[in-house]
Amino acid sequence: INYYPESLKQKEVSHMNINPDIQKRIMLIVNGKTPEEAARKNYELFRFLSSDTVKSDLQKVNTLATFIIPENVQKERIQLWNKFWASRKNEVLKNLKSIAREEGFSATAFDPFYRLIEENHTAVNMFAYLAGKQPFSQLIIDDNGQYNIITSLVFNKDKIQEVNRKLSAFDRATVIDGANVLSALTDLVKQDFNFLILAAGLIVLIIMLLIYGSIELTLISFLPMVISWIWILGLSHLIGFKFNFVNVIIATFIFGLGDDFAIFITDGLQNRYKYGRQVLDRYKTGIFLSSLTTIIGTGVLFFARHPAIHSIAGISVTGILSIVFISFFLQPLLFRFFITARIEKKKPPMTLSGIIFSIIGYSIFITGSLIGVFLSLIFRFIPFASEEWKKLATHKVLSYLSAFQLDVLFNVGKRYYNTDKLDFNNPSILISNHTSFFDILAIARLNPKIVMMVNNWVYYSPLFGKAIRYADFIPTFDPIDKNVERVRKMTEKGYSIAVFPEGTRSPDGRIRRFHKGAFYIADQVGLDITPVLLHGYSYVMPKHDYFLKNGFISIKILDRIKPDDPRFGKGYRERTKKISKWYKEEYRKFVYECTREDYLRYPILFAYKYKGPVLEWYFRIKWRHEKKNYEYYNELIGQGKKKIYDLGCGYGFLSYYLKLRIEEREVIGVDYDNNKILVAKHTYLMRDGIRFEYRDLKRMEIEDADAVILADVLHYLDEAGQLTVLDNCYRGLNSGGLMLIRDGVVDNAQGHKWTERSEKWSTRWLKFNKTKGELHFFSTGFITAWAKEKGMEISIEPQSEKSSNTLFILRKK
Repeated sequence: INYYPESLKQKEVSHMNINPDIQKRIMLIVNGKTPEEAARKNYELFRFLSSDTVKSDLQKVNTLATFIIPENVQKERIQLWNKFWASRKNEVLKNLKSIAREEGFSATAFDPFYRLIEENHTAVNMFAYLAGKQPFSQLIIDDNGQYNIITSLVFNKDKIQEVNRKLSAFDRATVIDGANVLSALTDLVKQDFNFLILAAGLIVLIIMLLIYGSIELTLISFLPMVISWIWILGLSHLIGFKFNFVNVIIATFIFGLGDDFAIFITDGLQNRYKYGRQVLDRYKTGIFLSSLTTIIGTGVLFFARHPAIHSIAGISVTGILSIVFISFFLQPLLFRFFITARIEKKKPPMTLSGIIFSIIGYSIFITGSLIGVFLSLIFRFIPFASEEWKKLATHKVLSYLSAFQLDVLFNVGKRYYNTDKLDFNNPSILISNHTSFFDILAIARLNPKIVMMVNNWVYYSPLFGKAIRYADFIPTFDPIDKNVERVRKMTEKGYSIAVFPEGTRSPDGRIRRFHKGAFYIADQVGLDITPVLLHGYSYVMPKHDYFLKNGFISIKILDRIKPDDPRFGKGYRERTKKISKWYKEEYRKFVYECTREDYLRYPILFAYKYKGPVLEWYFRIKWRHEKKNYEYYNELIGQGKKKIYDLGCGYGFLSYYLKLRIEEREVIGVDYDNNKILVAKHTYLMRDGIRFEYRDLKRMEIEDADAVILADVLHYLDEAGQLTVLDNCYRGLNSGGLMLIRDGVVDNAQGHKWTERSEKWSTRWLKFNKTKGELHFFSTGFITAWAKEKGMEISIEPQSEKSSNTLFILRKK
């Protein structure tokens, strides 16, 4: 069955195995409509391969041509056989029998040979016979009237081009390169697999986006899967595990496990962040046991001898270990860095848009600083220009660049108050509170003719230090008398001096003690003082933070303080204390003016960021409808240090609003839905002076309350419960205290239909609010009768045009 060229020794091809590094095997297939046609073509192929021009490049030929011989060739050979024996048969038989007797052979010993010579031979069809016999059947294919015979060739890989060129001369056989076919098939599988992985990844990404409602949580969950997949591919290549058809299935299984693990870890992290519940350890235990059983189940395949099965174990174990490691360590690290670590520091969590704006902001700042330094250097070499003109040009560049860097931050709103009070024709000392690096830009943008007093790191900054030193900015670390002379010279040139009396930035936005330097200089030079109030910068970009947040920044200019203003006494020491006290009071008023509903939207929204898309959506809807009411409640309560109870506080939106409006207040939020209380408690806005309690309102004791708010609460109680809660509130309310009751009333029949419908949505379908029974709305007369009984002053105001919501304002005498 095997044909070996004479140039090859038998020991070199003693078996069918080949060395894939240096040898190559291909198959040649001949096809015929009849067995005879297939046999004829196969025999012709054998003759072709046996030619001197071809066989020199071959190491081994595996063929059936020596068994399946065409009928015409058989007949030719039979004729030659008969012709050969025609003249020799009698003599050979006579001599053979005679010698056999003499040598002692039996009379029948050579009968088969005698029959072979004397029989009348005919052509034999070996195709059908060999097709059912092993191992010949592996080289014969009978496919519904199509008959195929396979011949395999083995040769050195370096001969592949030469062999292909010679085989192309025989056009009656089809060449099949098994390795190339497998490679092409593998490439197709890889392409399909890559497409499936991308498609599955995209679907998972979309589903996660819908579940989490934020691109940030989606990326925190999805990114570890991407990284783990890269690890799997990289480690498999380093270890030497190759992908095969079964490994492709295993890989999709691993991808699915990674998806599950990532979701479980994110859910555990989100539970701790949202409710303070420590469920992550339980989830990790489940993931560990799941991964352990998977590793054991597939790891036993390491003991298999077949390399393909062995690689299945390698791919699965490597993949599971990578996924578990990344899920346990990288995912919590990302969640902590972007969310929980900031909450612990009382900072809002990061957002992707905020990170992008931060990168843009810093890039613009660095670019602007370098442009400022470059232009200041260019100005110095302009011929025929005076030194004063060059420095003024530098001041203008710095001022315009500062304005541009602030204005380009589209996620930050800017507000300016009383800028008409600025008079740079008459130099003065500008004093300002200092909470953010942006403060420098805010002051510099007011006018080019401002010189700042700056500390060491600003004066010698590698980014803009050269420009501000050339612009004659004044270093605060120099002796005060020296700086007095510098100020005197600059004011004589028409420049005003900007000073931050606190010296350094305040980390919490509160104004700290004023140093005397600015007031001493103003006293010595005889300058007016222009107070500048900055608000919002401490939230948008506070000290020790590099994440730019959405918000509003505001500047307010106060009236100038003359050197002889009697309100602030005489001498710089007394003036320092009195101006500081007055400034802080004006700043407190400015803060109250600025921190209204539009400003507080972002701080409160970020308190509920990443706590679920439904909650964020609920806040946005609630805020749009209630923000005006929140501010109205705040105005009714009034300013000052007051104790406020927000009964039925829900997630704490109103409670936080009232606390942020006036920091000195004490706010207690109470609700009988423990999940809502847990959500309200676990935010970055939690601080001294605000707390949340999980209580039954009917058993709640109110103590020393200046105000009690019952917003959309009483209708969850029956009439007896409503009276109990109202009586408790009355007993705990201080004299002159305020009760605000907002609820739907049955008096307004048309509007009350809308109110009832919205409450059904809230309690039955969307499940925002919990209720143990039917809702019990009351009439206006119910509240007025109760107020009259208690001797309380009462006024009634409608709260909505669509609904029956009504506000009852009651004050205890």
